[in-house]
Amino acid sequence: LQGEGRWINSLSFHPYANLLSGADAECKYVMWDWTTGERVAELAVPEYTNGARCVDYNHDGSLMATSGWAEGAPELSTVQIWDSVAQHRVRDLAGPSRAVDSIDFSPDGAWVAGGSRDETLYVWDVKTGALVRMLGGKDGWVYGVAFSPDGSLIAGSCGASSVMIWDMN
Repeated sequence: LQGEGRWINSLSFHPYANLLSGADAECKYVMWDWTTGERVAELAVPEYTNGARCVDYNHDGSLMATSGWAEGAPELSTVQIWDSVAQHRVRDLAGPSRAVDSIDFSPDGAWVAGGSRDETLYVWDVKTGALVRMLGGKDGWVYGVAFSPDGSLIAGSCGASSVMIWDMN
């Protein structure tokens, strides 16, 4: 699979279709048919100036969450929810004051979490876009986030060597 000369920051396989999506440094989300290598779609986010950061599909592949970074304009460093079939933005999720470097859907698709350089782990309601939790990191940026298989816990990698785990109940 071929990008356009700049690095790919994040990858996510669609759970059912033969799609692999990538967030690239050119501020785009690229979708390939991984069986043929064909580039099948591209979603641009013009307000990003420092690259698309992350991409993740929900459990049934109907939605895709993405994040990016607009240097000097933290209000544009948001997480987006996309209809992955129609390939249009459904909503922007606000909250972080700096770039979101990792995202993960809860197993049931009800929530999406984002780990931010503002040292916070954010959790949003996917249907409403409401921010439902802000969890403080430890010792720096929240680089990675992951829900447990049953969605009851969320983990965030914080700073140089810490992992925090929070109960979502």
